[in-house]
Amino acid sequence: MFKLEGNARAALMGILFAMVGFSYALATSAGVSDASANASSRAVIGGTSLHFTNPKAADGSGDYDLGDAVAGSIFTTRYCRAAGGVPPYSFSSPSAATNPLSKVRPELTLLTNGQLFVAGSNGAPNGALSNAAGPIKFAVQVVDALSGSADVANGQFRITLVSTNLFKFGISSLGSAASGHTYQDSLVVVNGSVTSAKGITFSADTISGPNGTTLEANGLTVSASGAISGKPVGPGAITFTAHAVDALGNKALSRDGTHEGQVLTVNVENGSISSDIVSTSIKVGANTIGGKDKITYSGFVNLQGQAVSSLSGRNLVLQIAGYTSPAAQFSTNGKAINAVSTPGTLGRSVAKLPTVKASISSSGKLTITVSNETLATLVPSAGGLLGVGVSIVGTTGNALVSTEILQFNAKSSSRGFSLTYKLGDLKSGNTTPAGTFLMSAVTGKDASHGGTADSWRVTFIATPPAKSTLQTGTVTVSVGQLTLSNTLILSKGKGKASRGSALAGITLSDKGRGSLTTGALPSFVTGASTPSTGIPTGASNTSTNGEFPFSVDISLSQGTSGTFPTDLAGAVAIFSKRNGWTNKNPSK
Repeated sequence: MFKLEGNARAALMGILFAMVGFSYALATSAGVSDASANASSRAVIGGTSLHFTNPKAADGSGDYDLGDAVAGSIFTTRYCRAAGGVPPYSFSSPSAATNPLSKVRPELTLLTNGQLFVAGSNGAPNGALSNAAGPIKFAVQVVDALSGSADVANGQFRITLVSTNLFKFGISSLGSAASGHTYQDSLVVVNGSVTSAKGITFSADTISGPNGTTLEANGLTVSASGAISGKPVGPGAITFTAHAVDALGNKALSRDGTHEGQVLTVNVENGSISSDIVSTSIKVGANTIGGKDKITYSGFVNLQGQAVSSLSGRNLVLQIAGYTSPAAQFSTNGKAINAVSTPGTLGRSVAKLPTVKASISSSGKLTITVSNETLATLVPSAGGLLGVGVSIVGTTGNALVSTEILQFNAKSSSRGFSLTYKLGDLKSGNTTPAGTFLMSAVTGKDASHGGTADSWRVTFIATPPAKSTLQTGTVTVSVGQLTLSNTLILSKGKGKASRGSALAGITLSDKGRGSLTTGALPSFVTGASTPSTGIPTGASNTSTNGEFPFSVDISLSQGTSGTFPTDLAGAVAIFSKRNGWTNKNPSK
């Protein structure tokens, strides 16, 4: 038995979780002008520019607070967080900064997805901080995915080193969240006793929020390993009391050491709906025997320009409520399978151990099958709002992670139970309370009448947040930094403009599928202070790796004064193809 700063399994799971339309616009017609879209000022996605959302330190220094740590103890994974701009974001600690992480504390690793940890001897995030003096202050930079001119935010982050034997929380506040965005954070404690068989167990109670008195109703969940995840429904403040119990039954005190438990608040700001991974179908079948239960999962992944072969060696993990699957490792052909000797989160007395098989296509379609499991004690049989997470993570970052709360249906019998979820099955009550938006296909085509212009067709998966609809309202669309000059009024989810319009047409559906098409959009706008609009042409591609970021923002205003906005935003990587563009990576 020994003491450590948090739970090693929590740290490991932290890094794993911490991710149809109109016909083509007539761009080849000489009657479609490059001037059919007007440049505007830089688009602000989700109502705010890119910014960090970690809490500030209480001393007024302006540092972002990553909590307490004990030198020489195992370091619990932390998260640098951001909102605004166009997700996904990329975090780093630039070597040219005054205090780069590589010089301040080289044992700390900051991944591009914002996860901060110390690697142990086996490479897992369970290493210890060195005994050098603190506090630890280091520079962090975050870059968004806005095509043409990415937004950048810089800040100084701090870890406070404490000398104490108390088992207590190392944080007193959490980073704020953006509604509709995947949220990840972790409950941090210092000290506490663990054994090889039992770690520190976390829980939450006394919950209040804008959408109810459970975390799930507000789009979040807290796991027993201390991971906070989900997609906030917000906006508003979600407050709860966190608890932690170590292997000896000791209860963690508050950060200031005055009482048991720590009151924490997640402030949820207005944000655009954005998804890196979308679940389209989930089926869970469990029986009373055990060892024969099964999960089938289907969804779509924003591969962010990565070839399927580049996923080789990365681990895939599926999580539903309290269940975490064994990790399955991808090979170069986009297929993954677990080591069958590795159990999931429940010890088994049956002869067969669970099997996890997965595959992903170049278009991002993901399927997962978990067989020979024992789920009765791990997945609630009552259905309702359950947390679902999918992660595809390597050892050096570039994680594809999704965590969200989904509404399941349940059926039970004397033999067991089943849980089902299907995207857009509104009759069955299957909903995604925070909404979804993921571009599944993007195609660009050069105008043949000359000039640097392309027309675009974007197919996407989109669902509205709880108690709202995508079927009515006025739609404004931005592509890259260009806000299209015309708006469309939806009728039963459809809007269509006259020939030559910048926004040619759009289809939105509460059942999940949608698309938009544009007229010829210029890659350069004469007279703009910054000439690039972020919209490329098929003939000009300056990216060194053959790809170009392509971002879209769909703003839907509803009500008599447009006071009920829904914002959908995202970015994908696109590649030149003959005289056009595609989001499919030409590499296998």
